[in-house]
Amino acid sequence: MSDLSMGKVSLVTINPVLTSNSPIGGRVTTFSPFIDGQINPLCTSLPLFFLPNIPSPVVRVFSIHDLANGGGHRILINNPTNEELTQIIVSQGSTILFSGLSVPERSALFLVIPTKSNTVVQWRRPNGNISSQAFSLNNIKQNCSEEEFDPFCSQLNSFVIQTKSNQANPFVESVHDIPGLGHRIRIVNPTSVPIQNLTVSIEGISETIDGIQVPAKTEFWFIIPYKGSGSLDVEFFQSGIGEVEIRGIQLNNEVQNCIPPVECEMPGNFLHQVPSVFNVFFIPTNGGKTLFFENVIPGQREFSIPLEEYNVIVTSYSDGNPETFDDFFRLPDYSQEFYLVGSSVIDYSKTKSGVVTLQNPYSAILVVKNNNVAGVPQLEGKPLFSSPDYFYIYSKVVGEERLQIIDLFNRDQTQVVDFVENQQYRYILCIGSPSGRGILYFEDVSQITFLPE
Repeated sequence: MSDLSMGKVSLVTINPVLTSNSPIGGRVTTFSPFIDGQINPLCTSLPLFFLPNIPSPVVRVFSIHDLANGGGHRILINNPTNEELTQIIVSQGSTILFSGLSVPERSALFLVIPTKSNTVVQWRRPNGNISSQAFSLNNIKQNCSEEEFDPFCSQLNSFVIQTKSNQANPFVESVHDIPGLGHRIRIVNPTSVPIQNLTVSIEGISETIDGIQVPAKTEFWFIIPYKGSGSLDVEFFQSGIGEVEIRGIQLNNEVQNCIPPVECEMPGNFLHQVPSVFNVFFIPTNGGKTLFFENVIPGQREFSIPLEEYNVIVTSYSDGNPETFDDFFRLPDYSQEFYLVGSSVIDYSKTKSGVVTLQNPYSAILVVKNNNVAGVPQLEGKPLFSSPDYFYIYSKVVGEERLQIIDLFNRDQTQVVDFVENQQYRYILCIGSPSGRGILYFEDVSQITFLPE
């Protein structure tokens, strides 16, 4: 470089991350077959309801607890398979407590039985095989107070409640449409005799409910997935009365007008650590020696260098080897902090000043720390880092990535997302009820910004 004259040149480094303020907005993604913020199976006294299955390799029956005030004992019939269980019989000795029940695929039936004794549950699979499980009932007591339950606001697919009706005979009512789920029906049995072999169908369409039992003094609420063009027909058997038919029930067009509450709140904003000093590389385009300057503050700065053409690189990253730095591709794919980088070809033999605009090639992925998250989330197998309120990581990978979050029930709630550079993605795992059922991911997306103080 002895034939090159030396001179003072200026370089203006622009960091748009410090001055931009462009929020992207937010969106909500649902990851649950239903959302219901009003029911806790460990506290409620509902005698029958369905929830999504709990993790289990096979069909299992569990004894849960005695209800308060002599209300019976709750059991759980858990079906984690992809096939419906039908013709369920719950018996104690020669006494059949329930018959004709079914449990849809990947569902759990919570059922209260009136007496405590060794119990047998039998079920039938679609291939005709019959299985059963015998078990004893534990002596655990329900230890929480009853929660208020509003059947008109619930989005549970099926449940039974005690009836307050004083009518003399069973009756059927069209309740309302539930957007995205179907239409709710309730069958009220105000008598002291159980309804057996309940069949519900819509004219011209196959049966939607078959073989259900509705205990005395209760109401069976359920959702049918369609309204059809015809009327609703109901048939059942009642001891002392015989076969009963209720036909021609018209389905109304009322719409459910309440939303189950979901308790979910983001913590305060995540404080990104903005880079404050940078390394500057003057790399001669003719292949000469790279000039390296450390701890440079953004803005207009002067440098004494040979006056020739350079590829000028400015970055907050350094791996200790400035001779071979090659811009974006040397930055780590995943990091606990994000790095800014920018470059420009400037011919200082023709100009005394140049400009390099910094860019943030990283996206920030954050998962709120709460009791609904089990362990540490991972992004493409890389454990996220930890702060007081968040798990977090920065990624500059282009294309879809897998963000794995395991919930408190050991269920995999993996997200597959194409994260965009210089955007922050905040996720919170929300539980719609204390039972852990009804899971929402709230996703908040915004630009990474640092306004001057």
